[in-house]
Amino acid sequence: MSIAPRVRRLRDRCLRVLAVRRGLPAPNATYLATTDDSLPLNEILEHWAKQQAANTGVMLDTSPAVSVRHQGWKRPTIVRVALGIAFTGLVVVIGVRWRSSIVRGAAASDAARWTPLTDSVAAAEREKLLDLSEVSDAPLAMSIVLSAGDLAALVLDRPDRWRWAAHAGVAARIDSVLWLRGTAPDGRRFSLAGTVRRVRARRGELRLVGLWVDSVAVASGAAPATLRGLGLFGTDPAGIIRFELPRYVTDVQLRGRTATAVVGRMARDGRR
Repeated sequence: MSIAPRVRRLRDRCLRVLAVRRGLPAPNATYLATTDDSLPLNEILEHWAKQQAANTGVMLDTSPAVSVRHQGWKRPTIVRVALGIAFTGLVVVIGVRWRSSIVRGAAASDAARWTPLTDSVAAAEREKLLDLSEVSDAPLAMSIVLSAGDLAALVLDRPDRWRWAAHAGVAARIDSVLWLRGTAPDGRRFSLAGTVRRVRARRGELRLVGLWVDSVAVASGAAPATLRGLGLFGTDPAGIIRFELPRYVTDVQLRGRTATAVVGRMARDGRR
């Protein structure tokens, strides 16, 4: 069965969006051109997942999440009390985790998972952003998860910064903020933490919130000069490291141990 070219383009666009959201590479033009037009989207996506599994040896689950309805929770009073307890517990947990992640500083960082910044990490980050560009013209905004290495490679993706990071043996992790640690050219060991956000089209920034050198906290007023003394180029007097973002990235969010890059058509069209 043949379908109209406009319908085929819409179907292909939806397939790319669904594939990336489920952790698969976006289907290429060759695969889409040979797809049976009579098949529904879920069967095409399942076939694409099996083809990727045959190439990589890893089988990805493409089945939608199953919702289970609990019939016993129907009384309004019980529901309100349960929601109130859950909300209060959530607020307490979030507050405790945020305070402890900043106060403990470098002492707690050794127990977390660190990702060394290598050329392969930078290559993986660029490939992930390339996959995003292929679906950036989708009618709805979408998001993709970035690891600590992906985000750090994006922030330091400039020749002078990358040479510094490679020489310092920099590693990264995310714990509500982005952490970087390594050894400066003069032998001093450092750890820094900062928030990452998109400030305008094609521009993001890492704003410093904490710096430790040889396990000693550096005062906020002295932190920018100390960073420049460690050899990190491109740090302004306010302790901000500015970096370039792809034009189709509309937001960068840090949640837990991962970051999320949001892609929207408005940014691609230059209206945001």
